[in-house]
Formats: sequence, C-alpha cells, structure tokens
Amino acid sequence: MRLKPIYFLLLISISSLGLKAQDMDYTQPTPAKDQPVRHRGVPASTSLFDPNKLFWGGDLGAYFSFFTEISFSPLIGYRITDRLEVGIRGTYMYFNDHDYNSTSSFYGASVFGRVIIVNNFFIQGEYEVLNMPSEDFIGTRANKNFTFAGVGFKRPIGPNSYTTLVALWDLNYNADYSSSPYFQPDIRIGFNFGF
Repeated sequence: MRLKPIYFLLLISISSLGLKAQDMDYTQPTPAKDQPVRHRGVPASTSLFDPNKLFWGGDLGAYFSFFTEISFSPLIGYRITDRLEVGIRGTYMYFNDHDYNSTSSFYGASVFGRVIIVNNFFIQGEYEVLNMPSEDFIGTRANKNFTFAGVGFKRPIGPNSYTTLVALWDLNYNADYSSSPYFQPDIRIGFNFGF
C-alpha cells in the first residue's frame, strides 16, 4: 500500500509537465544566452518606446497669385502599429498681399493621427493652433484653433521613407479669408523619413 502515494506524486508530476508544455511557444527559436527571453512573441523588456518607429519629415508650400504664400511645416511622428501613426507638426506661413501691400506671418503647432485603411490609403485627423494677426484688433495677434479631417495616400520611396499626399478639410471653415489661411480642401504633399 505504500506505493499508492508514489504513484499519485508521479501522476501529478507527469500531468504538470503536460500543462507546462501547453504554455510553451515552440514557434520562437531558442534565444541565445545574452538575448532577452521572449514569451509568446512579447519582448522581455518593459520598454514601450522603440526608436526605430520614429519618423520625421514635413512639407513645403508656395502659392503665387494676387497674394504670395510660402509655408514650411516640419513634423515628427511615431508608428504605434503598422496601421496607426501619431505625431506633432510645426507650421510657419508667410503671406504677402499685393493688393494691400501688407505682409504677415502665421506660426503654430498641431497634433495628428493617421489610420491606414487599406494598402497605403489612410484617414487623418489633426488639431492645430496658429498664432496669427487678430481679426478684431489691428496690430495685435491671437491664437486660432483648427480641426482637420481628411484622406491621404503614402507611397514608399525607400526602405523606411515615403511621400504623402493628403487632402484635409477644416471642420470649422469660414469662407472669410481673414479667419483661415487654408483653402478647402487643404492639399499637402510631404516627405517622411525613418530614423
């Protein structure tokens, strides 16, 4: 009768090995001695930031007609997933109105998010704050908020670089020129490069 506890311990030991085997991920190669251990594809490191997912770039713009507009907008972003990108963008615009012989500068910053819908087509949302000449008081400046939504396309031009074509609509647009420096839609052509 003394063998029953040994059989019982042996049975528990074998069944626990079977349970442990169900939890192991055999699709991953065995890590080398100095590499972090991975479990089910998740890195052993707790760092949420991967510098390889950073990208930078921006766009340049120019318009010459009854007024001149020159703009420069650098950006830096982060690819959260293969389908989701977020970033910040700075903006500087120079205007020269030939009819009134006046010049002005607009500058500000924005945050944006892109979601890849299919292939290289994406939707984009953006919130921007621009410091610009005040509509109410001549000679003073004021901050104005803009909310954009639109669609775009990105075309790879290298292993970690691409061009973008984006059409954005200002959701608070007013046809009065003094209230917005943007046309509807605002068409942007830019370049993004990975670090």
